[in-house]
Amino acid sequence: MTVELLLVLTLALGVVSYFAGSFNKLYGAVVTIIASMFVFLSIGYMANDILDGSTFNYNAVKYLPVFATFTVSYLGIFFALLVTFVFAMVSFFNPFFVDKYKYPAVYSMLYLFSLAGVLGVFFTDNFMVLFFFFEFIVWSGLFLIPLGKSKKAALSYYAFSTAGSFALLYAIFIMRDVAGTYNLYVGLATVSGTTQGTYVMILLAFAAFAKLGAFPLNVWLPRALGKSPDAVTAVFSGGLEKLGAFVAILALVKLAPVGDLQNVFGSYTDATFLYASQYVVAVLGAMTIVFGTLMAIRQDDAKKLLAYSSMSNGGYILVALSIGGSIGLAGGLYHIIAHALASAGAFLAIAAVARQTGTTKMSEMGGIIHKMPITYIVYLVAII
Repeated sequence: MTVELLLVLTLALGVVSYFAGSFNKLYGAVVTIIASMFVFLSIGYMANDILDGSTFNYNAVKYLPVFATFTVSYLGIFFALLVTFVFAMVSFFNPFFVDKYKYPAVYSMLYLFSLAGVLGVFFTDNFMVLFFFFEFIVWSGLFLIPLGKSKKAALSYYAFSTAGSFALLYAIFIMRDVAGTYNLYVGLATVSGTTQGTYVMILLAFAAFAKLGAFPLNVWLPRALGKSPDAVTAVFSGGLEKLGAFVAILALVKLAPVGDLQNVFGSYTDATFLYASQYVVAVLGAMTIVFGTLMAIRQDDAKKLLAYSSMSNGGYILVALSIGGSIGLAGGLYHIIAHALASAGAFLAIAAVARQTGTTKMSEMGGIIHKMPITYIVYLVAII
């Protein structure tokens, strides 16, 4: 199965989940489980097949416009496997939470639309297609968050996401003007180490910060994760935030390798300025770690605590990627995996507690270890 067919099928199943959910909200939730597991297993099979040296053309486009091109890269496979796994695991919670939503059929549809957007972002090699699916996820999230009954959180999320989207779009236009193509990898290679590359790096870093909720673009994160539907918070923190990490890799790894400090503070050139800007990102990442941690320890609401913790972990990812080299990249990718699994598990554990107790206030959760021992152990493992 090609990437294009998998994407189209996921969108179709999103529509099916809406009609199934309109008939019976539980049916719509079940469709999200089937679709999410199918997508995850398909990506897993694709990854295994490619690693075995298959020559099957997973990039073929037949049903979408010809400019909607795809490339199954190792980076795309890495992120797609991780995020679709989070979607697949969280989907098993949907039948237990969907009855709390005012529009359960809409929830099921938007859940799968977000999953389809993930496939488009991680597998396309066309910057405009990437931007389209990036926005597709933003709009899906915009309507998912209010299902938790907080329109202000949705507006905050949309405002910062839109700012990041505009930064991404301007970066795309600069690369198109220089390289004469919307091809993702050609554009990055052409502008790397140039004045235009400096602008592109800054714009992509801005987009990454906005999506990760890193300092100083962190305002939306605690609001959105604190007020979103319980199952959605796990998807946002464990899955959709990783779009920011993906863009950060494009900016910090694929665009401009790190130079040493002597070159940075030696003779000034456009290239060394590009290298120096990575140290600025590292400093902001460190500030994200400190600010997120200090804010987290002040919270009584468990979801807000985890939201600030998620912000802090985004800082670790940025610092690792800014350091560069094989060790920095490996450390950043490892932390992306660890945080995706840990944050999703922790948010789902809190969601289970909230369903049973009706609160996310830690001051009101005394004795949970005795009342819900398995959930307590899951949360303990996740935070460790």
